[in-house]
Amino acid sequence: MRPVVHVFQLYTTGGEDLVWWRFISPNGRSLARCASPLTSTTEARASIATTVGALDRATASVRPASDNRWRWALSIDGELAVLGSGDQDRRVRCEHAWQRFVVAAPLAVVDQTVHSFRRRDHGRTAQAIG
Repeated sequence: MRPVVHVFQLYTTGGEDLVWWRFISPNGRSLARCASPLTSTTEARASIATTVGALDRATASVRPASDNRWRWALSIDGELAVLGSGDQDRRVRCEHAWQRFVVAAPLAVVDQTVHSFRRRDHGRTAQAIG
């Protein structure tokens, strides 16, 4: 049986020099990400360490999102640091989501690979086949 381990993953998006980190569940789902892009992998790794080291000073905010859903964020010393990756259908689930991050993040490993993703072009039009 595989151990249950959360992972911090570093990534870039198509053609950008900026680096982001995200917090991944054991089943591969993104749970949270850094609030702002970082300029290098070194800075991203330092951001993870700083964030995890300051979780005892973090304050959470839970706010309504579109379609009666909820989003969470963590601020550290008044500065936005972590954003929840997805909307939650209930406020209580949103509260649990940020609390799980605070508990699991110190135990997570940092993936040494920097992943590269390309952004979807939402402006494309579908083409008919046939």
